[in-house]
Amino acid sequence: EWKASNDKKNEIAAKRIIRNVLLCFKRSWGSEDFIALNAKNFLDDKDLGISYSATKNDSRKEFFRLRRVIFDILNKKTRHFFSENISNIAVTLDKVTVHRPSFTVIMTYFFNKGKIHIILNKLHKLRTDEYSSEDTATMLIEVLCETLGVSKTKLSKILKHLIYDGVYGDKEERLLG
Repeated sequence: EWKASNDKKNEIAAKRIIRNVLLCFKRSWGSEDFIALNAKNFLDDKDLGISYSATKNDSRKEFFRLRRVIFDILNKKTRHFFSENISNIAVTLDKVTVHRPSFTVIMTYFFNKGKIHIILNKLHKLRTDEYSSEDTATMLIEVLCETLGVSKTKLSKILKHLIYDGVYGDKEERLLG
């Protein structure tokens, strides 16, 4: 009876942790928010005189572990989905600078079952050798093939539209130099 009761409590605690971390991911919250949600669950349990909350006190580490696990699951599903279902995509590139380092934000847009979907493929930290249009194109192809799980040949068939920031274009393409 004790083992069955303990197993049930552990199952409920695990479900709470998963719900909390998924809420954080969906809302773009961080590990501090995850810790706060877990603490709230603990206080709720204390008020109710029950104990279904995890007590190991490694929430920050667990947040990042679960982020990796869920990313791997989503990545596998995305790659499988693109290998079978998608025939047209659009891609955007934008350069973002945060406290000096520059990143390329790479996003894919596609329609499925009448709805538009958007994937953040990668926040790619720009290297100094990637500031030319040719090097950016090479990097973009590698990122799209990796994140979508498609070959270069398939990518060339499904990529229908590409929008990019002027920083990635040649001097002739830039209106203001």
